[in-house]
Amino acid sequence: MALIGQETAPDRRRVSSAELCGSQNRLVIAHQGEAYRLRNTCNGKLMLTK
Repeated sequence: MALIGQETAPDRRRVSSAELCGSQNRLVIAHQGEAYRLRNTCNGKLMLTK
């Protein structure tokens, strides 16, 4: 995973949404036993849903 740009805090990472979502423009994030879906909409916006 490539980091993009520089954050003000050195311990924060910045990752492109294209690299996270891949060619399908979506991914599932597991967080504290729950599944969250991150997707890139046709309008180029990111939507995170539970």
